[in-house]
Amino acid sequence: MIITTRIHRVLTQFSRVQNNLVMKKDGLLMTKHVNNEMFLKASFDAGIDADYGISDLKGFLKLCPVGSVISVDKNRVKINNLEINNQKSENLSHPKQELEIPVDAQKIWTMNVNGALMKMMKGDTVRIQAKKNIVSVINLNEEVIAKVDVERTSPDFHIDIKGEMFRCLGAYDYKLNFYEYKGSLVLEALSPDIYAVVAIGREYDVTNLLN
Repeated sequence: MIITTRIHRVLTQFSRVQNNLVMKKDGLLMTKHVNNEMFLKASFDAGIDADYGISDLKGFLKLCPVGSVISVDKNRVKINNLEINNQKSENLSHPKQELEIPVDAQKIWTMNVNGALMKMMKGDTVRIQAKKNIVSVINLNEEVIAKVDVERTSPDFHIDIKGEMFRCLGAYDYKLNFYEYKGSLVLEALSPDIYAVVAIGREYDVTNLLN
């Protein structure tokens, strides 16, 4: 596998979420599902020649600049000609069950967020509020940082989300899908490179759907 600029950028974002990485032969790169908080995955036509895991992704990236060639022979992982991993198979990282949107979760809103707005939302807690046909993003100072007039048929709602839940995603354009499930919020973020699922429980100040 050749580490392209795009792959390196995605892996850098992954390293901000979790320091373990799983690479699959079908080109799927993913973080491990840890503490039910965030799970990231991305697919590339990258020519990965074996399933394997990296236990120190940040260290891996330091050794692996853009253009590096990764090869795997059983448990031996090489960057160009440098061997970086010679562990027993039971010590390698293996994928766990993915964090998925529950089938009976209720989708309450979908919105597109550009990179500039995502950068502001990453700064602190924001409230996403829908009243009638007005959807707003409001910061802690009760300042409206974004507002759009759209036709809606769903009930009015507002959701408070800590900015730290967005910090790992990068300031890019995303499609955000919000689901309510048993009193908690599940957020699905889609970009051209990354699919992310964030589970936000009551400890993250979620305000449930308001009827």
